[in-house]
Order: sequence, then structure tokens, then C-alpha cells
Amino acid sequence: MGLSDVEEVLTLAFELLSGRRIPMLVVSCVGSSQLTIATEKLEKERSKYRIARARGYSQLLALANFLSDSNLLDYSTVAERLPSSDLLQICLETLDRLCQNICSDIERVQKRENVDMRALKLDHSILIKAMELYQQAYRSSAMVISEHADFLKDINSWQRINLKYADANTKVSVTGKQGLNIIERQIQLTDADKITVVKKIAHHFNSQSILSKGLRNRTQQSNWHVSNQHVRAAKQLAIDLALALNPCVFISLPEVQRAIYSSNAVDLGSFEPGLSTTTKVGWGESVAKEVQKDMVKASEQMAQAIHRYYGICLGEKELDFMHQTYGMNKQHVIDYYNENEQGEQSSNVFEPRSPLMIPEVKFLWRKTLALYREHL
Repeated sequence: MGLSDVEEVLTLAFELLSGRRIPMLVVSCVGSSQLTIATEKLEKERSKYRIARARGYSQLLALANFLSDSNLLDYSTVAERLPSSDLLQICLETLDRLCQNICSDIERVQKRENVDMRALKLDHSILIKAMELYQQAYRSSAMVISEHADFLKDINSWQRINLKYADANTKVSVTGKQGLNIIERQIQLTDADKITVVKKIAHHFNSQSILSKGLRNRTQQSNWHVSNQHVRAAKQLAIDLALALNPCVFISLPEVQRAIYSSNAVDLGSFEPGLSTTTKVGWGESVAKEVQKDMVKASEQMAQAIHRYYGICLGEKELDFMHQTYGMNKQHVIDYYNENEQGEQSSNVFEPRSPLMIPEVKFLWRKTLALYREHL
């Protein structure tokens, strides 16, 4: 998670807690109960696979952050939000170097040469903790592989059933008829949801929390700067917020994420820490109401998603409806169809991205720990 992600989560949470309702377009299947069940199951497995992948990346990022905090890895490397494969390679190389340094120091100890024993002991403790985090990432990787296998099974099942009902499932309806239906819903928090979310993140704002102390120091010290500790605390707040919001608005679902990313966000540029609670609440409710509803981007993304996931193009009638109702640019969608003429064969649903396989803990790392225990 980068700082831009933190900003997006905090902005979303502020909007929803202020009473904003974000419009969302979703697809449901009407017609054969067998096809409906298969479609719903496919979407659930897709969501589970996405969540598992995100959790696996988070575990790998936790290892990278720890190595950065231990001054073994440059912080900018972690902040760049690298692909999983690149991040894994960097972590592997960093741990290899750490083990080589420890082994070199142990060899010097055996030769009775001068060695900074405090630094060696610290490196040893870092290696132990890093291996624990690596094991967690390895276990998460195994879960991702399992979810990927389940997802592939549901894809195959959906394909078989889809062939049986091909005629009924080659159309997208906006009137509730048989096939895939486009429905407008809203993302919002009830009053009970707001209380639940706030309770789950309240500990981040007590007087002794890192964030609270940082905000106080920011107002009191002219030379105050953001430290790695503040960045980690902000990221943890964003993670806890996302976990608190998910049971209420299901932000892990693809259709919810599309709606959030395609909607207009409130401008928090004039928001200051020194404002009173009453002012913040009133200001938040005011700007949440003023955010204009814009479904142009969301409707275009929905049309693309239907084609990408199901290999189905909107007909002329449906294109007209989406244009008149949501302002969708028909030509943009038609151009997208022309660029992806292969239909189902090029659909992402049939080729889910393969998961990253994290290898087991290296023998070198275990051997390094054994050498340390043997000679020190």
C-alpha cells in the first residue's frame, strides 16, 4: 500500500461517514436458475481470488517494510508499489545479503578477529523476524494458488452452462428481461454502519497514538517532518479502515471498486486538523451533498467489464439506453469492441492472471541460523 492508496481510503471513508451515496452499476443474471447460480458463484470466486491476491501482496509488502525499517532496504523501493514478482526478488536478494553478512561475521569471530557483536546480534534477530514474515507470505501464496484453482473450476463450470443457454445469454437487458441485467444501486453507510466503522478505528486517534502525537508535533514544531513510523501508522489506519468498511459496503468487490474509482471525489484541500469536530462534520456533510453524480465513466467501464468477463457486447438499444440514462459515450464503447474483436476468446475471465509462487525458505537462511547457534 502506497501513500496514494492511503489518501484514497481516507477520502472514501470521510465521504461515506459524511453521508455520501456513491452510485454503482452492477450486473445480475435473469433467466435460467442454473445459469444464475453459476454466474453468482463465478463472481464470488473472482472476488475471493482478488482478495487472496491482495492479502498475499500485503504479506510480501510487510516483509519489505520490515527490511526497510531495519535499514536493509531503501524506503523508496517499498513506496513504489512494485509488482509482486519484483518485490519478491528484492526481498530474496536482501535476505541473501543479510545471511552472507552474518556468515562473514561468524567466520571472523572464529578467526578471533574484531567483530561488532552488537551489530551481529541485531542482524541475527532481524533475520529471525524476517523469516517469520517470509513464512507468512509463503503460506499466503499457497492460499492464493488454491483460490486460483477453485476459480478455474468455476470458470469451466460457467462456460459449460453458458453454452447450454447461449441464445439467452448473448444479450444484455436494461428492462429486467432474460439475460444479463444492468442495475443501478448505491454505496452508502447506515447510521449503525458509521458507528461500527468509527469504533474499529478509534484507537488510532487516542492521545498516545503515533498519529495523534505526530499531528500535535506538526502544529508545534516548524521543522517537523514525516518519519517512517508516521507512514506505517497512516498505512495501518488505512488498512483498518478498509477492513471496517468492507462488511458494510463490500469494497473488495470489483463492481464496488469500479464505482468508487469512476466517481467524483470531494476536495479535501481546505481541510485542516485544527477545525472543531462540529465544523468538520458540517463541512463534510455539505461537500458530500455537493459532489455531482457522474456515471459516464462508470457506464463505459461497465460495458467493457461485461465484454471482458462474459464476451458479450451491448446491442444498439442498450447502447442508446446507457447513453441517454448515464451519458455514456457510445463511440468509446464501440471503439473498445472493435479493438477487442475476439470476444470471449480474449476475455479475462477465461485467463485469470496466474498467481505468484513464493518459494520455500532458502537452505542458506536456515544454515545461517544454525551457524549462529553453533558458534555464538
